[in-house]
Amino acid sequence: MLTLSLPLPVRDAAVDHLRDCLADASHLVSLIDAPSMEAAANLDFMALIGLATMSPRCKDLAGECLHRRWCSFLRAIAPELPAQVFIDALKSTRSVFSGSACIAFLFPPSTWKMGDVDVFCPQDNYDNFCDFLLHALPGTLILDQTKDDLAALSHDYHGRRVIGRRKIRTDNTTFDVLCADSLCALTAVASFFATHVMNVVTADSICIAYPLLLSQQRGLLRPFFNREVHGPLISKWQHRNFNLQEDRTLWQTSTSCNDPLLLCPRQLRYFGDPYCITFRFTNEYISHVQRTELSANNELLQHSLHMTACWVLGGLPCGNPRCDLACPACAEGFLLAKDIELL
Repeated sequence: MLTLSLPLPVRDAAVDHLRDCLADASHLVSLIDAPSMEAAANLDFMALIGLATMSPRCKDLAGECLHRRWCSFLRAIAPELPAQVFIDALKSTRSVFSGSACIAFLFPPSTWKMGDVDVFCPQDNYDNFCDFLLHALPGTLILDQTKDDLAALSHDYHGRRVIGRRKIRTDNTTFDVLCADSLCALTAVASFFATHVMNVVTADSICIAYPLLLSQQRGLLRPFFNREVHGPLISKWQHRNFNLQEDRTLWQTSTSCNDPLLLCPRQLRYFGDPYCITFRFTNEYISHVQRTELSANNELLQHSLHMTACWVLGGLPCGNPRCDLACPACAEGFLLAKDIELL
C-alpha cells in the first residue's frame, strides 16, 4: 500500500504549487478527473505531492510517476543492471541516496544537473554496498578514506558523522559512498551543514525534512557550519540557484515554535516525523535472493525493525518567549516501530 504523510501547511502549499505548474484551472480538473502519466511526468516533487493529496487514484498516479522516474534515474546511472537489482541492493543494505543526486531525482531532469552520486550507508553494510558497486556494475575504487583520513583534512565531510568515504567510478557515474558512524545511514544526513540537503531517497520512498524551504530552493545553514571548510560547498549550491542563509528570521512568518517552516533551533525532529514529507511510492519489495545474498546476517531486516535519525538544528534561541535557551546541534539514530517504513 502506498503511504503518504505530510503536515497540513505543506499539503496546502503543495496543492497551490500544483495549480501554479498547470496552465489553468481546467487542466487541474482534467488531471484529477482523468489522471494520466503523460500529464504528470514532468512535475517536480512538490507538484506530485499536491497531486497525491487529491484522491486515492491521484496518489497511485503520483506514486507510479515517482517509481518510473526512480527506475529511469537508476538505469541512467547504472545501465549495466536492471533497476530492480539496484533497488534490492539499497533495500537490503539500508542505504540511501542524498545530496545532489537526491535533488536531481526530486526536481524534473530538465532543471537540474547533479555531480557525483552520494550514497550513505550504515556502518554494518558499508562494505556490502561497496562490494555490490565494485562487482555488480563493475566499478573501480579510486578513493578510500578512513575516519582518521577524514579527521586529518579540512574536508566537507569531517564532523558530519561520517567515518569512511569511498569513490567508485563506473563507465557512466562516480559514486561517492559514505559510511555513517552508526547502524542508521540517516545519522549522517541529520548532521548535514544545511537543511536543503536533509532529504533522502530510499529503495522505495522519499523523505524531505524541510519541504517548504526545499520547494523554494532555500536552505538554512546549521550553526556549526564553517565558512573556511564549507565555503566552496555553499558557493556550489548558490550557483545552482539555491538561497542559503544563516538567519532563519528572514523567512519565518512568526516566532512561534510551530511556524510552518519548522526552524525552531530547539525542536527535536526525525526523518519520518509528522513534519516531513514521507511518501512510500511503490509496493515492490526486496527479492528473497537479494536479501539473502547481501545481508544474510542482518538482524534488523530479519526482525522487520525500522531505523531513523533525529536531530536538533541548534543555535540561537528561536524567539518564542518560552524558548529562551540556546542549545547545540545534534544528530542521533534510533529504532522505530515498523509503521514508519524508511529503513
